[in-house]
Amino acid sequence: MRNRMGYNSYHGRTSRKKIALAVVLAVLLAGSAAYLFLQDRIVYRSDGSIALDLPFFRGEEDAPPEEGETLPVEILPEEDDGALSPLHAREAAAADLTAEAIGALRSEGYDGVVVEMKGFNGMYAYASAYATNQALEADAVSPAAVREALEGRGDFTAVARVDCFHDSFHAFSDMAGAGICQPNGYIWYDELRSHWLDPAKEGTAAYLGDVLRECVEMGFDEILLAGFTYPTGGNQDQIDESVRSADKTAALADCFAALRQAVGEDVTLSLELSQEQLLAGRDDASGLDPAVLLPLADRVYVTGLTDRAAAEAVLASCGAEAGLVEVAGQAGEQTYTE
Repeated sequence: MRNRMGYNSYHGRTSRKKIALAVVLAVLLAGSAAYLFLQDRIVYRSDGSIALDLPFFRGEEDAPPEEGETLPVEILPEEDDGALSPLHAREAAAADLTAEAIGALRSEGYDGVVVEMKGFNGMYAYASAYATNQALEADAVSPAAVREALEGRGDFTAVARVDCFHDSFHAFSDMAGAGICQPNGYIWYDELRSHWLDPAKEGTAAYLGDVLRECVEMGFDEILLAGFTYPTGGNQDQIDESVRSADKTAALADCFAALRQAVGEDVTLSLELSQEQLLAGRDDASGLDPAVLLPLADRVYVTGLTDRAAAEAVLASCGAEAGLVEVAGQAGEQTYTE
């Protein structure tokens, strides 16, 4: 078809080629933009697969940190083989325990202090919430004073010594729940006319567990259990044995396990024996059996130690991993050396 100038109007291939070229260029530009957008969002997983980390498929909790922010990093502690540091400690009375006293012990080369918090026959050196007024020593200190003395001591080991079952005051106040009683239900007494807690009774473990937790709350990082035995004196025939479902050794082991649970695994829980008790082996009267009890303890303190090799042999024969601590010196002037 001609136009008015005499030329034909052309509607052929040239226009279609331009359109096709424009489409191709648009596709290439879109592909380039998509590549630039996605190349920083490709994630290579640990199994070798590839995934895309797209912001519009994430929740707010998964959003990457803004510039200048850092993600929290969990740093796992190094594995601990459970070994305790050697102990070279000195005994100190609770009434004399101060930050200055600890500094003096440190300057003398000691790396720990042992403080008797609950002693013979249930006497307390501090104002325990679980002690009767008669059970408090005349110079009993406040828990706050002990806590203040132990603050800021660093790696200096603080050991609370607790005499366990020879406790006239609590045994008499809770005969049914904690005391060793006669068959008629009344409290039993030994040759000194004093009373004892029964390791087989739940009330005993609950009471001692409360006392041990008080010591931990005051800042002690180790508890030394002393007097951890049934009484062997007095008229044994007058003791009510019906409260025990197992032998004395099993009752002591169960009580130790309950006290461990009370203080937790982070607190060192140790046991004090005399050399005579350690070397004698199993004793049905007292319930002591090194083969059963020593593996439960983190440390074993031995009083009157004259044959260290024999004591270490007993620990080895029991399969105990506890460290052996020698207790030496006069009463009130004890030195503890591991």
